[in-house]
Amino acid sequence: MAERLKRYEAEIVLSAFLLLRFFFKNILGYQAFFTQKPVFGLSAVPSVTLGTVVLVAVVLCTAALFGKLIRGAGEESEKPLIFLIALFFACPVSLPFLFDPNGISGTMLLYPFAVFLLAVLVFDKPGIQWFVPVICILFFVPAVHTEEVFFEALRKAAILYVPLILMLLFLSTMKTRLKPGSKKSAAKKNEGRPPSPALFIVSTAVAAASYAYTLIRGKVFFEMRYSSDQKYDWYLLVALVIAAPALAGICAVLYKAAKSGLYAGVWKAAALAAVLMLVLAYRNYYIILIPFLVVSSFAALFYSVSQNSPAALKAVREFGDYVAEHRFAFYIVIIAMASLSNVTSAYLAKPFQDIFSKLPY
Repeated sequence: MAERLKRYEAEIVLSAFLLLRFFFKNILGYQAFFTQKPVFGLSAVPSVTLGTVVLVAVVLCTAALFGKLIRGAGEESEKPLIFLIALFFACPVSLPFLFDPNGISGTMLLYPFAVFLLAVLVFDKPGIQWFVPVICILFFVPAVHTEEVFFEALRKAAILYVPLILMLLFLSTMKTRLKPGSKKSAAKKNEGRPPSPALFIVSTAVAAASYAYTLIRGKVFFEMRYSSDQKYDWYLLVALVIAAPALAGICAVLYKAAKSGLYAGVWKAAALAAVLMLVLAYRNYYIILIPFLVVSSFAALFYSVSQNSPAALKAVREFGDYVAEHRFAFYIVIIAMASLSNVTSAYLAKPFQDIFSKLPY
């Protein structure tokens, strides 16, 4: 038992961290988190019960994904990768269900992320990966025909999650270029798997058609959360300052990986995902731009690491060496950044309340 616990210590620690962080932020309003806008018209007790089950499942699956990522990176890259993952989770935008739902219900944050996580779990699995186009439809179409909160939450969250799903699918089409060894041996290893390029093309076409359908049916895709005279400059500045350490860290790692020969398609995937997000959001991208840049950049790197890309692993080790030399400063940075996720507009002056009440953190 001790050996087994030691093998899965990363998952145990990360699960405890995520649950504690969630309850620390929401313990006083735990019931309201799930009942402010209950899914499927459920009463209070079933809403809280279902929400708790989904929350625990999301935490355990997230911890399992990153635990597998850490073990697969090898002993030399394990500790540097943990530093990078710590930077990712310290950033307030990394996991939406940890946001302060000030003015927005937990339903709008947790359930769309759970559906996205489902896509992450199946997109690279033979036999069930063709379920991904169905998930793309789920994000868009049902909300046209029903006012159910669950589907409305998915429709609004599609701006963030559908481009991320398509980015991961695009990255999967080039996995043979990320893996070490010859393309021939990598292709043989994946024999019998449905063709990733076909899955990406079909999913993209389905997502585009579903999005077009919502527009043709006259469904307003994304409601403006700002008054007409709201100035966006302050919002972008504050959001950028909050996420700056994570953005600086991931950009440095990606730059090092590029210099070490990381396949250029990774950059193309991230760029195409950002363009798609801007198209979906149209002029309302200010709310989600900074969170998307953080999550998409880390996702591109983490996928490259999961495929044992030599360039990505080398860049992660170099990042780890730098952090090891400046460990105290690194701890201060991630503590300060993580503490910003607990900012609430209730304790701020009125000009700052207008900014922080709009932040999706």
